[in-house]
Amino acid sequence: MRNLKLTFPILLDPDSKTSDGWRVTALPATFLVRPGGEVTGMAVGAREWNSDEMRALVERLLPGSHGHQ
Repeated sequence: MRNLKLTFPILLDPDSKTSDGWRVTALPATFLVRPGGEVTGMAVGAREWNSDEMRALVERLLPGSHGHQ
């Protein structure tokens, strides 16, 4: 993960201790969480996060975007 030079936190659950509380039914499961802790999006299964579709989804969830509420 260090080699990716990401600017946001990545949380892992290697022992699956929290997956039940998050209603994880399959792996990988990705959650988009706002700074206040609100889960604003979830994706189950593999995603191509560099794709135009995924970038557009994340951008819609950012503060100041037309899709952000």
